Amino acid sequence: MLFKVVLETDRDNLCLPGLIYQEKLEAGRKLLLFEAFPPEALLRSLGEIIEVSKTEPDLLKLGSGLAISPLGPPAPDRLVIKTGGAFGSGFHPTTRLCLEILDALPPAPGVALDLGTGTGILALLLAHKGWARVLAVDVDPKAVAVLKHNIEQNGLGGRVFPLLGDLTALKGPFSLVVANLYLRLLIPGAVHIRSLLASGGRLVLSGFLASSLPAVKRAYTDLIPAKELVYQGWAAVSFVIP
Repeated sequence: MLFKVVLETDRDNLCLPGLIYQEKLEAGRKLLLFEAFPPEALLRSLGEIIEVSKTEPDLLKLGSGLAISPLGPPAPDRLVIKTGGAFGSGFHPTTRLCLEILDALPPAPGVALDLGTGTGILALLLAHKGWARVLAVDVDPKAVAVLKHNIEQNGLGGRVFPLLGDLTALKGPFSLVVANLYLRLLIPGAVHIRSLLASGGRLVLSGFLASSLPAVKRAYTDLIPAKELVYQGWAAVSFVIP
């Protein structure tokens, strides 16, 4: 059993008693793993404490039993995700919400799209669950480089296809679109995102606060809401395409 700490800090290369692993996450956060629980006063001296908990080495386990971890080699029941500072560690609430929704979806024929893929965590989950082709798109060259590394280390080349670009560069149809993006992109981009979807497909959206959920649903009013989740004040919603 390990102790997991997520801090908001700008400190790099920490050297602390019992610290066995550290990694920079998204949004100025850092993941620390300790063999023994560190003094809380020491943690607070380093930055704002976001999360402290006991954890198995796999860190995050989904309902299907699939584990996501920055540690160890990949395995049939484990995806190994390195962030390299790109978004998509699995610790942000919106990523967790998307993981929960996607983990419960069976694979379908056609191509899935992960829009704003970051580390590729959602695209890799889809490929691992049986989607034959997943297009993973991001505007950040650094994120695409991290994504390529994660594809390779999880042995999912030929199933996850990285692409540097934005929404305007894409043409459908896709059987599934997942977009964990800023609200300022999801609502103005609703018409374009909707146009990417195949009839009978699914859309999964997150990246916004729960208070914005009604506005998001209004922007996609021609779609049928299928599932809504809220976690730590953030929300995600999935739709079925008529």
